[in-house]
Amino acid sequence: MKIKYIISLLLIVASIITVIAVVFFGWTDKAGIYMSLGLFVVSSISLYYLTEDSKAVSQLIQKFEDIIIGSVGVGLSTIKKLQDHPPEKIANTTSSKFQFVGISGRKFLKNIFEKNDFFKTNREPLNIQIILMDPFSNDMLGLDGENRMIRSDIIKSITYLNEMRYKGYKFEVRLYPRVPPLRLMICDGKDVAISMYTPNSNGWQNAQLIFKKTSEYNDTSLAPHFSSLFIDMWDKSINFSLELRANALEVLTNKNHRTKITNTNDDLPKYGMVHGRFQPLHHEHLEYILWGINNSKKCFIGITQPDINNLSETIGDKHRKEESGNPFSFDERKIMIEESLKDFGISEERFEVVRFDVDNFDVAMEYLQKEYGIDSSNTIQYMKIFSNWEDWKKDKFKSKEFKVIEIHEKTKEKAEKHITGTLVRELIRTNRNWQDYTSSGTERVISNIHSSVV
Repeated sequence: MKIKYIISLLLIVASIITVIAVVFFGWTDKAGIYMSLGLFVVSSISLYYLTEDSKAVSQLIQKFEDIIIGSVGVGLSTIKKLQDHPPEKIANTTSSKFQFVGISGRKFLKNIFEKNDFFKTNREPLNIQIILMDPFSNDMLGLDGENRMIRSDIIKSITYLNEMRYKGYKFEVRLYPRVPPLRLMICDGKDVAISMYTPNSNGWQNAQLIFKKTSEYNDTSLAPHFSSLFIDMWDKSINFSLELRANALEVLTNKNHRTKITNTNDDLPKYGMVHGRFQPLHHEHLEYILWGINNSKKCFIGITQPDINNLSETIGDKHRKEESGNPFSFDERKIMIEESLKDFGISEERFEVVRFDVDNFDVAMEYLQKEYGIDSSNTIQYMKIFSNWEDWKKDKFKSKEFKVIEIHEKTKEKAEKHITGTLVRELIRTNRNWQDYTSSGTERVISNIHSSVV
């Protein structure tokens, strides 16, 4: 009889292992699903025929249910396909706190934002925390692969959330710098839905685990522990301006803007110009550049302090004078910008990278007018104002009768920095996660420099 039990239990263990492979390791093809179901059926039949004691069979099956259902242990209440058990049902019961991690989730967020009064009436932004994948992430190049719509879906999510904020919704959103390891939703700190991402999958194709904390005294439930996981992912995610990012990303979804100058953008100024040191180019720089491209027929991207062997000091920006703050040459920074924009599909017609020695302002402007035809009659200067240094530059532009448009959120007087070149340079120097903040072009330039040194 023991041998019969052992055979039956081995078959059950095999079926459990297959389920784990399906749920946690993304084995979602037909072979994996059929094998899981087949092993479960075979193990059930073997129990019926190999065991003479029906009571023992009943007890054993009950133990099996306790392990899978988890009603006694970890709070696991179900394993189901997302489309068969949509998380919206759980989300729409939220009454106090909502946390979400996903690649995009626009349809899901739209459904719950517009159906549950909690999301409409919430006044404390941190009661609703949303983490989406950063559309600037270098992981996007590999993830898009066969599905070029993934970045577009993320952009639509950011655009939608920006619209909701304008309508008065209160929430916080951050961007995860890589592909999120899972799709996670936590409602009121106790109801959890989780599924794993697989290549070329958006999460909805996989099985999901649903955990519930049934009482305040259920200390064995895993549900509350996912809150700690969320906090860790939140801390690792990047803060950003939802309003500015939504405007900048528009250029990546509008084919007329991406490919060439057409009659559809006649309302845009002929030229726009942005500028910076870009030491190195990071995601907030990229947002600024895309903002300029999106708001002009052609955008000139001026690299300031083009000669790193002849540096100038500026009030309020000590890094402009220091060698450590200027590690990349003009050509290296130019490649960073051009390669990054190329990866995003931006046509070369829409931008041009130029030298802009702002410290020698009059000479620089004369050069730009002579070489590129840039003057106050056809070019708008787009600027982010952070300090007196930017105010000085703005006054210089206005002295040449240029129109200057400041880029900042409508509710704020000045722009805000969420990522700084100082931070990125320090991460590069210490070989930490600098790739989380830099675009593909920047990564290739830095990687080439490191390989040439080695």
